[in-house]
Amino acid sequence: MDAEENKDTSLNNSSSLGESKCCTGGVDFVTLIFTLSAVPLHRMPAAIRECFSVLKPGGLLLFRDYDKRVGF
Repeated sequence: MDAEENKDTSLNNSSSLGESKCCTGGVDFVTLIFTLSAVPLHRMPAAIRECFSVLKPGGLLLFRDYDKRVGF
C-alpha cells in the first residue's frame, strides 16, 4: 500500500483517532466550517465529543454551518 492509500484509509477509519492520543487535551481551538451539516445525525454526538476531547481546558469549539431551521 502506498502512502496515499494509507492516508485515505486512516482518514476514513473511525477508530484511527481513538487509537492515537497525541492531541487529546492539547488543542487550543477546533474550527468546523460547513462540516457538521455533512455528519449524519446519528453520528453527530460522537463527532462533537471527539472535538471536545482534543481541547485543552478552556479551549474553544468554533463552528459555522448552514442554517437548517425549519419554519422561521
